[in-house]
Amino acid sequence: MSTMPTLTAIIMADNFSPQFSRMGESECWGLRKLGSLSHLECCLQWIARTLVNRVIVVVAHEDAKARERIDSLLRAYNAFFAGQTVFDKTIGSVGDAIRAVDRANLLNGEFMLVHNPATICVNTLDREIQEFLELRKENKNNVMMLIYRKSGNKNNVPVQVENETGKLLSIDEEMEDWDSAYEGSDTDDATVRKDIEDTGIALCAPSVATEFSGNFDFQERDELIDHILENEEVLCQNITVHVLSDEVVTSTANNMADLIRMQREFLQRWYTPIAPNRRSLRDRSRDSRIVTHRNNVFITMHNEIIPAAKLKKIRNAFIAGRVTFGNDVVMDNVKIGEGATIGHNVVLKNCIVGEGVTIADDIILRNCIIDDNVTIGSKCTIGENCYIEKDYDLPDNSHIPDNAFVSKDLLSFSRDNSSASSDSGGNVSEGDDNDDFFDDITDAMTEAFNTLDSSENSSKNLLIEINRSRLIYSLPIEEVARQLIWAFLSLKQCSSLKAIEKLIDEWLEVFENYYSSEFGQRDLLERLQEFTESHPSFTKKLKHVVSYFYNNDVLNDDAIYKWFDVMERGSEMYKEISQLVTALKAQNQE
Repeated sequence: MSTMPTLTAIIMADNFSPQFSRMGESECWGLRKLGSLSHLECCLQWIARTLVNRVIVVVAHEDAKARERIDSLLRAYNAFFAGQTVFDKTIGSVGDAIRAVDRANLLNGEFMLVHNPATICVNTLDREIQEFLELRKENKNNVMMLIYRKSGNKNNVPVQVENETGKLLSIDEEMEDWDSAYEGSDTDDATVRKDIEDTGIALCAPSVATEFSGNFDFQERDELIDHILENEEVLCQNITVHVLSDEVVTSTANNMADLIRMQREFLQRWYTPIAPNRRSLRDRSRDSRIVTHRNNVFITMHNEIIPAAKLKKIRNAFIAGRVTFGNDVVMDNVKIGEGATIGHNVVLKNCIVGEGVTIADDIILRNCIIDDNVTIGSKCTIGENCYIEKDYDLPDNSHIPDNAFVSKDLLSFSRDNSSASSDSGGNVSEGDDNDDFFDDITDAMTEAFNTLDSSENSSKNLLIEINRSRLIYSLPIEEVARQLIWAFLSLKQCSSLKAIEKLIDEWLEVFENYYSSEFGQRDLLERLQEFTESHPSFTKKLKHVVSYFYNNDVLNDDAIYKWFDVMERGSEMYKEISQLVTALKAQNQE
């Protein structure tokens, strides 16, 4: 009779990324929510389905109530695993957290490391765990297995892997010209993979914790990985890479764009059984029933009803209790915190809105995170990709530029550590990376168009230029995908449908690179929809462009059906795409 393996999971309750440092100050990162579930509970829910039988949550946040909530949450899962917390307010990195666990002598075997609680994996990982334990039995020098997933982006950080064993040979995160550096580097023995990305999950030997404890210079997991690779001959330690199968859905939020994408996937129920209509195991009150409406709208009921008329233009949304809506509110991929007040004619797309937020009439927000108890005054204009800090009052007529981080103090977080004042009288840290990237790829497309007749590799050269710009501005792949299709359709050379189709043919390799995966197809359709909503004159062309991508195998019918199912009924766009869907279904039936 086989015995159940003993496996511990170490989860960071905090996030030490600069992208989220200010958000983590106001509230423990792991306790921020996707719908009714915190990041940490989403993480615990999928770990509860694995072979893990003990969970250690490391907490650096000083708020005693946050620690009590985490302790209470772990007790709620005691039927699945034994849980405990390690608290140390001096922890400032993943390395510090592992050293704290090791000092407490809590590790007695292999462990799973999840260094970001905003990580979800819809899989038991049984195969991966058993494989790692078998590798450990064969050779104790196999100290780590990194779990990767396939990605729609084919220009991720290059990972060189031994073909037969899956042994990691190198990771180059800072290489500027990866294509040149790795050209011809694939051999019969090893392959350079740029089509996979890290899930944030690693299976580790006990010696990994010892390595962290023995060297205080190791602050992040990847620093230890680099150390092992650089000193392989001395340490005699191996790291392997395991790539999950295509059907396994995983996600981890390393930046704001990741977090907003994760929210959309969550609301569209990609992570089932982790779903928006599930209540926390800590929640025993009966007045917090979550009601599901069509178009993936989830409402936490506190003995009140939001009229159906006010939900007409809302999709992919989680609405907490005691939220007040004005008329004609438009929302897509939005979470609204408890007690918020949303004015008339407000447009919210790809946003996270905290508790107690007040938004005046006619405000438009796209790709923004608005923290708790923020007030946005009348006639404010707010750019895309902004974060407004907790308890901030934005006066009437304020202007906030794109990519701004709005705070009350002088040290607003900024990529260049500078701050620019706005009309609001507070402090705004501004970045122009997205605008510069858009300009760069527009210029690259224009140049590629002008050299179509003389260049044999127009598509490949354009792809290289786009990727080079992406590396310069360090943009996440979702932002690149969004800007790419907008830049393409905004070209003056794309004024007619015939011209659009001709350029799709010419640059098909570019579109396949960014959009042909399951996630990429969804992104392409959503970006086409956003472009059409901003350019109503494009509505009549939309179905033809979607059809053309379909005929060129960039899109498949399943992706189109799923997109159509959540589209607003009765809109002009819906009417146009319904004709395409009808034709596709008739074609498939034949």
